[in-house]
Amino acid sequence: MDIQDWIFGKIVEKIPTAKKLAVVVSEVLDLSLNNAYKRIRGDVKLSAEELIKILLAYDIPLDEFSAFSNNQSRLSAIRPPYIEDTQSLTVYLKETYRMLNLSLNMDHRLYYSARDLPLFCYFFSDNLIRFKHLVWLRGANYDEHSELRLKDISIHIVRQSRNLFELYRQMTVLELWTDRTMSNVLNQMNSLVGEGILSKEEALLILQDLIDLLELLRQDCVKDSRHTMYKMPYLNMSNNALLISEHLNSVFLSFAGINYLRTSNASMVKDLQKAFQQQILSGICMNEHIPTRDAYFRVQETELDHFKKKWLSSVGS
Repeated sequence: MDIQDWIFGKIVEKIPTAKKLAVVVSEVLDLSLNNAYKRIRGDVKLSAEELIKILLAYDIPLDEFSAFSNNQSRLSAIRPPYIEDTQSLTVYLKETYRMLNLSLNMDHRLYYSARDLPLFCYFFSDNLIRFKHLVWLRGANYDEHSELRLKDISIHIVRQSRNLFELYRQMTVLELWTDRTMSNVLNQMNSLVGEGILSKEEALLILQDLIDLLELLRQDCVKDSRHTMYKMPYLNMSNNALLISEHLNSVFLSFAGINYLRTSNASMVKDLQKAFQQQILSGICMNEHIPTRDAYFRVQETELDHFKKKWLSSVGS
């Protein structure tokens, strides 16, 4: 049961049996019956002002409402449009930027579980941006995008993505990485090279950008950096994230590639924060332990070098 269902259930408990819920809602909120039905069905969410009006009109205790909203078992979630074309991708990028930017000038921390390369890292360079958007669009709508190439990703989408990367660079971030964090992007590149979607020359350019990205992250990985990295023995969950700030807490649950659900449900925030705090106990903070950091980045560079030699040896063949 979500908040809206709970509120309407409370009204039903208090109104005379002869009176319809839609009539009551339309009267209290000064709406047409049609708009009242939209709220009852859940087609339209109640605004904060409408919630307050209902609470006051039917004498529903605020502490009872607060207890339910903080401990609801069913999440009330928000998400950008499902990505299946360049239009929805553009909206996704703008909405994600707008939401994260709200916390930039607050005391905040973004937790990120990186079983795959973190989303923002893919926006490090134009080549990486075009590659990853190609992968996401093909995965979300293969019928339309099976023949998509790097050159087909517009400069507008590239710029929007770069904005997100620059925002990420200003945020306070705690990331959990494993030895396999880089593996997925390399396997995707290798597969697209095999399919002829990505040329070996393009793959080598993307690979060089990944090498440059790793060096940037390694330099960031020092004491008192905004960017904290933990080396984990393994990670159980997918690329999920948690934003904790003074006025806004949000859980990001990934699905179907780049898509995510966002919820500010208090119990979900508390549970995921505890999960992150418990996970890092089994990891090593690479900002604090430089030998671990250097060994970790050598492992990543070795994996990149393997693919570089493979593609170099076959360029032009």
